[in-house]
Amino acid sequence: MASGFSGFKNGVAVTDIVHDRIHQGTFFQSNNFDPAVANNGTIEMLVRVVSGAHLRWQGNVGADSLGTFFSGPTLTDDGTPLPRVNYNSFATLTASTLVFDAPTYTDSGTPVLENIFIPGGSGGRAIGGSGSSFEEFVLAPGDYLGRIQNISGNNNVPMQLVINWYEPGGAVPVLS
Repeated sequence: MASGFSGFKNGVAVTDIVHDRIHQGTFFQSNNFDPAVANNGTIEMLVRVVSGAHLRWQGNVGADSLGTFFSGPTLTDDGTPLPRVNYNSFATLTASTLVFDAPTYTDSGTPVLENIFIPGGSGGRAIGGSGSSFEEFVLAPGDYLGRIQNISGNNNVPMQLVINWYEPGGAVPVLS
């Protein structure tokens, strides 16, 4: 009996959770890019989790940098809202988690959830690199601060902070 595809019969499709969340329309991304960060300068993003989120972050840098993720910053201004992109362009769901560029604060937050060195070189040997959280954070509602700091001794270093997340527990949207 032919199945239409040589070698396939009663197959089961298996996919990872991120791929499944993308298909469900519940996986989002936001990022902040600066093409010229000064030595000891930073790029920062405020992540405001409204109903819970499973989040990973990544720093892409043009030279040695330090990536830090904080919980509970004391804010004086949220900053500029950043777009939140649904990885499924057919989905109608909008993220409840909010993301802002360049927040201002009096305290960056405690505890430090993660602190990683992102190797990218320094001086004439700066070639760039990336680093990310080992695995996802399961975040309760609240404010979180992501930061990447240029520690290379170089000026005009390109840097990008990328936040990816999904929000479990919500209704699966109707896809067009």
